[in-house]
Amino acid sequence: MPYPYSVLSRLAWSSDGKTIILAAASGSLGRVTLVEVPVAGGPEKRLTAREWNDVRDPVWLADGSGLVFAAAEPGSSSNQLWLLSYPGGQARRVTNDLSSYADISLTADSNTISATQFETLSTLWTVPGGKAAIARQITSGDKDYDGLEGLAWTPDGRIVFASNRGGNLDLWTSDADGANPKQLTFGPGSNSSPSVSSDGRTIVFVSSRTGSSCLWKMDPSGANPVQLTRGGAEAGPQISPDGKSVVYESWATVTPTVWKLPLQGGEPIQITQDAAFLASISPDGQLLALMKGRQGSTDFHISIIPFGGGPPVKELDLPLPNFALPPAWSPDGRGLIYLDSPAGVGNLWLQPLAGGTPKQLTNFTSAQIYGFAWSQDGKPLAVARGTTSSDVVLITNFR
Repeated sequence: MPYPYSVLSRLAWSSDGKTIILAAASGSLGRVTLVEVPVAGGPEKRLTAREWNDVRDPVWLADGSGLVFAAAEPGSSSNQLWLLSYPGGQARRVTNDLSSYADISLTADSNTISATQFETLSTLWTVPGGKAAIARQITSGDKDYDGLEGLAWTPDGRIVFASNRGGNLDLWTSDADGANPKQLTFGPGSNSSPSVSSDGRTIVFVSSRTGSSCLWKMDPSGANPVQLTRGGAEAGPQISPDGKSVVYESWATVTPTVWKLPLQGGEPIQITQDAAFLASISPDGQLLALMKGRQGSTDFHISIIPFGGGPPVKELDLPLPNFALPPAWSPDGRGLIYLDSPAGVGNLWLQPLAGGTPKQLTNFTSAQIYGFAWSQDGKPLAVARGTTSSDVVLITNFR
């Protein structure tokens, strides 16, 4: 299997200088692994059957029996520390949290790892009418990472959100004031990115419980989970207003594309051919707002296309500092809401589709916004807010 390009990562030279280890992908941005490449030329060698969403900074153990590196599993956005045996190729996690790690180094005896730890803390807030002055924090455990990996409203005014409060990334639900929390998903793998149908009967979400990132659906109680996709690199599900379809993005090839699937199951239909991701469905179900790249450029813009696909009906240039958050439609469908973060403070802005100057919706003076969702009646807003910090950590006797 050829590995046509390497991922941005530090290279690891063998002690004899004859080979290098690097992170590489083979036709899929959702499939990254470690390969060994002869310096003098020749075929590369895959080191393990395991694949990740991202692999960074491989470092050899002093005795050459393995490598330590940072990698994100399918369905996760955090790079954990891993140990890969060499030449056996067995991989095991060294850390298990929602922080991310980079800049890895080892002591001479390989018993201690030094790494930069990036930790994002998040809690849930409700913002009546989008007015930050009367915003209310409804969860307090910032290391529960509430809402960091997605949140949504139910029609009866409850919030469904991803949280690590049970020791694993699962979906929870609570009242709008944070009361009566209930865990909805259990078992192995991470669960995130919830979308709730307009009738409240179905929650679609992303789960890695089978080992890869796929779409699942379940009842609002968490019962009757059903797997919807099997491509292994799906993300960003959103149920259409009529409850008949699920729109999502697939990273199963080098070019991310947007697809839709019947909510009751069936064959997926590809909506976009060019690179597009972070889709958002208009309130009337007629249009899709997509993040798209410009031809021959690394810049991104918003393209609005018919729900079933086709040429754009409108294109917008917006400040897009955080590709993890798709612009969302305003409740009346007349504009797009997006995140802007000057000076590191996150606030939401509204860009009318008719044009004109964007309007600032929230006026927070601190912290960042990692996720947001308007209630289905368009009144209260829920946001995941917090801060990201970094520090150098030491992990001793990890072997």
